[in-house]
Amino acid sequence: MARIFISHSSHDNLDAADIKTWLAARGFSLIFLDFDKENGIEPGADWEKTLYREVDRAQALVLILTQNWLASKWCFAEFTQARALGKEIVPLVLVPDLKTVIGRDLQSINLTVDRAAGLERLEKKLRDLSQHSPEGFELPPGVAPYPGLTAFEENRAAVFYGRDDEIRQGLNRLNRSRTFGSPKLQLLLGASGSGKSSFLRAGLVPRLKRDPTNWIVLSPFRPGRAPEAKLIDCLLLATPHDPAQGAAWRAVLASSAPTQALTEIARALRFQHGALDASIFLPIDQLEEAFTIAGAEDAAKFFDLLTALLDPALPFVVLAALRDDHLDQLQRNANLAVADNVFSLGPMPLERIGALVRGPARMAGLKIDDDLVTTLTQDARTGDALPLIAFALDDLYQRVGQDKAVLTVADYEALGDRDKGIRPLENAVRKRAEEALPDLASQSD
Repeated sequence: MARIFISHSSHDNLDAADIKTWLAARGFSLIFLDFDKENGIEPGADWEKTLYREVDRAQALVLILTQNWLASKWCFAEFTQARALGKEIVPLVLVPDLKTVIGRDLQSINLTVDRAAGLERLEKKLRDLSQHSPEGFELPPGVAPYPGLTAFEENRAAVFYGRDDEIRQGLNRLNRSRTFGSPKLQLLLGASGSGKSSFLRAGLVPRLKRDPTNWIVLSPFRPGRAPEAKLIDCLLLATPHDPAQGAAWRAVLASSAPTQALTEIARALRFQHGALDASIFLPIDQLEEAFTIAGAEDAAKFFDLLTALLDPALPFVVLAALRDDHLDQLQRNANLAVADNVFSLGPMPLERIGALVRGPARMAGLKIDDDLVTTLTQDARTGDALPLIAFALDDLYQRVGQDKAVLTVADYEALGDRDKGIRPLENAVRKRAEEALPDLASQSD
C-alpha cells in the first residue's frame, strides 16, 4: 500500500481523523497523521524534524483543504516540500466555494458536491499509486538494496526511489502513445550519469508489466557494435517459434522489406500473451552506442529496421534512452521524427537524496540516522553527484550495513578523510580501488 501523509490544520483535526479512518477501513495502513496516538509524533520528539521526515517517506500527500489549511504556514511548508520531492499530491476540498487554487496542475477532489464519489476517486488514485510505488514491489532475497555504480535492474524496482514524479510522467506519455497511436518513438534524454538506464529498467519496465492487458513488454537491450542483430535478437527471444520459423524471420528482418515479419511477430506475441489489442513496448538503452561504437553501415541497417517497426499499422511503441549530446545525430535521420517526443530526465534533485537513502534501507530492515542524510546532501552539492552517492551507499552497506540496525553519520565519515579535505563520497571510490589493486597484482603474478 502507498505510504500517505495527511496534511491539515490543527483546526481541522476531526476532518483529518475522519479521512484517516475511512482510508484505514479500506486497507491503507501506512498513514501518518501528526496527532495519531499510534503513528503520529511521539511525545518529546522534534515535531518539525518529524514532519519533514514523514513527508520525505510518503508517496502521497493528502491535503485537507480548507481556509484553515490555506492560512497555515506549516501546511504550506509541507506542500512545498512534497512538490520539491516529486510526491503525488491529492487536494481534498472540504468546504464549499473555496476560491484559492493550490497548484493549477493538480486535480482537486471536491467532497462537498458528491462525497461518496469523491472518496471513490481518492481510493482509486491511491491504489493506482500503490501499484507504481517502489513499496509495491519485493526485493528478491540476496539482492543488496544499493547497486553501487551499476544501473538498477528490474529486480531492484523495490529500491528504486527518488523518481516517482518522472515515472508517472513517463507512464502517462507511453499510455498516450498507446491510446492515440502516436508518437511511436519516445526519447528518454539526459546527461551521462543522470540515471536513464535505471529509470528505464527499474522504473518503467516493471510498472508496464503490471498492465498486461495493454502492454507486452520486451527485454531492454543496448545496440552495441551490431545494433541490427541486437534488435532482431530482442524480437525473436520474446516470440515463440521453431528453428525454421526463427531463421525465416531473421532473414526477412535483415532484408530491405521487414514489414511482413514484423507483422507476424506482433501477432504471435499478442497471441502468446492473450492480449490481442496490447501494444508491444520495446525499450532501448544507451541508444548513443549506435553512433559511438557501431559501424556506419550497421547503424544504418539498425535505423532502417527501427523505422519499419514504427509503422503506424504495427503495435510497437519504442522508448530509447539517449545521452543528450547525441540528440543532433539522431535528428539527422529524416525517417525518425523526434521533435515532439523527447522526455528529459534531469539531475536528481538534492531534496530527494533522503528518499534514495531511506527507501532502500527500509527494504533491507535498516534505519537511517537523519544526520547521515543531511551530511550526504551537503557533500553531494549537485544532482550530478548521483553516481558517487550510489557508490558510497553501496560501500557503506557492504562494510557495515549488513551487521548493524542503524546506519549513522559516523559510519559514513569513516569512509572519508576530512583532515585531507577528501569527502567520503570521493574517498569511497579511492578505497575500493586501493583494495582491488592487490587482487589485480596477485592475478598478474
